[in-house]
Amino acid sequence: FQRAVNNRALDLATKYTVDSVDFAMVLFPIFKHGGGRLDLLAFLRTITLDVTNRLMFAVNVQNHAGLIEAIVEYFQAWEYFLIRPSFSYLLSPFLYRRHCKAVARLSHLSQMILQEKLEELEEFGEEAVEDNFLKHLVVDMRRGEVSQANVVQCILEMLIAGTDTSSVSLFYTMVSLAASPEWEEAVAREVTDTDDFNDLPVVEACLKEAMRIKPVGPVVIRRALEADLKLGLVAGDNVI
Repeated sequence: FQRAVNNRALDLATKYTVDSVDFAMVLFPIFKHGGGRLDLLAFLRTITLDVTNRLMFAVNVQNHAGLIEAIVEYFQAWEYFLIRPSFSYLLSPFLYRRHCKAVARLSHLSQMILQEKLEELEEFGEEAVEDNFLKHLVVDMRRGEVSQANVVQCILEMLIAGTDTSSVSLFYTMVSLAASPEWEEAVAREVTDTDDFNDLPVVEACLKEAMRIKPVGPVVIRRALEADLKLGLVAGDNVI
């Protein structure tokens, strides 16, 4: 990850973001519902998935909507398995099986992304393939420095972090701006008037403030070092 995220990648991120917004705007009508409502989260996820793919994977995504659905369902499964006690799986077997399928589905799609990059490297050679996160992973895998299972897991986690967490952070920023018309106007004015999308101090300040107010992962996990009868904990229990 550190090798892939360098100054060149950060410069490309700006260009790719502009391209991905253009891509999502072409699809804009599909995010509109009756009464002038907009599915803002779906719109933002389309952008963040496209940026993640262009920057980190550079593979051909045939079905953006299907991959986004798989990411969202995986995230719901992750929360289910993280928070629910294991005995509850027996109480709702249908829910348990549904979340297991969600995990398997995104793992399968991550495997397909890996396979496409492997085929690209086989066909064109290492030197001809664009440097990015996935290329570095696959090259290391072919050298025996990382297992295939770990590469698939890294792809899966980048899909989740790059698509879901990023889009939710942007969503909270939009909601906060909608509640603060003067800042919404300042952001719109800055984006409209600039030719340099690397220099947007008002946008950056609003993003940071939104993430301060509504952090996308407000979770703290600790492990009990000793038993606590009052809380029903035994030593080694995870506390979320």
